[in-house]
Amino acid sequence: MKNTLYLFLLFTLISTRAYSQNVIAVTNNTGSTFYTNLDSAIAHAQNGDYVYLPGGSFTVNNLSIDKNLNIIGAGCDVDSSLATGTTMIVGNMLIKTGADGGSLQGLYINGQIAFGTGAADQVVNNYSILRCNLGNLFLSYNGSAASSSTNIFLKENIFRGTIHGGYTHNVVISKCIIEQSILYFSGQVTVDHCIFLKNACCGNVVNSCSGVTFSNNVICEQAYALENTPGNTYLNNIFCHSTPIPGGSISSNNIFGVNRDSIWVNAPGTTYNISYNYQLRPSSAGNNAGTDGTDIGVYGTAEPFKEGSVPVNPHIRQATIPTTTDGQGNLNVNIKVGAQQQ
Repeated sequence: MKNTLYLFLLFTLISTRAYSQNVIAVTNNTGSTFYTNLDSAIAHAQNGDYVYLPGGSFTVNNLSIDKNLNIIGAGCDVDSSLATGTTMIVGNMLIKTGADGGSLQGLYINGQIAFGTGAADQVVNNYSILRCNLGNLFLSYNGSAASSSTNIFLKENIFRGTIHGGYTHNVVISKCIIEQSILYFSGQVTVDHCIFLKNACCGNVVNSCSGVTFSNNVICEQAYALENTPGNTYLNNIFCHSTPIPGGSISSNNIFGVNRDSIWVNAPGTTYNISYNYQLRPSSAGNNAGTDGTDIGVYGTAEPFKEGSVPVNPHIRQATIPTTTDGQGNLNVNIKVGAQQQ
């Protein structure tokens, strides 16, 4: 599989540069099939296939996924994807019943993701979204309708909007940067080592949630933080609000009333920017103050937020590909590829 992937990276780069086409590979144990249209690639893919998208823009109209597919782009961060370009999905994505066990990774989604279009097709289990940049996420068809989906894993994503939980259970939200809020969760949900920037828009950072454990997060809202949220647990978080914890909650080792400008090395404003530095300042009380002894925020844990949000597949770091052959008909290609450990 690894050798096939390296060949695919080379093939897509040459094809894209030479023919201005975005070549998509659908890969399984029997080999790879190549497409230039994302809708066609998804339609022909079978359960368990990997769909590798190169850098480039793919326009979709509510792209529907109802199979177990692992869809992997070239990355969502322009700074770390200079050789390939970012993989951008223009439009919304619908993850439907039948997509159990699938995943999305390394995509910039200029739109939102919803689980299903109605109650009949909104249940999706064991699904992961990793190192993507997207707008709103709805874990049921409209985010507030209750769903029985379980085992949803959200790791190292940038959410430019809000996570609407659909009252799903067994959800892990880890090392994510969230501009807005999380809503509609109830039970067996962990929000750990995240950052809530709270772009001033509407309401509270956390609303209509219960049975959620918030640990090692930076929660920046100063005017509205946690309302209508009984029965949650708050452990080792940094709050800009001075008295955010509502009654009926468990609270331990939290840090309150912190000026947001004193938290990070360089991260002004309330929207995510790839040029900002979200590492804690050396003077921050959040250094080594997490429940696991690491920093509060996305750079805590034994495996901190990965710079550049590069997906796990081998990543092209540098590529020099001429548009024409030399006098002997050879195409002199120089490509540097880095293996990813996580």
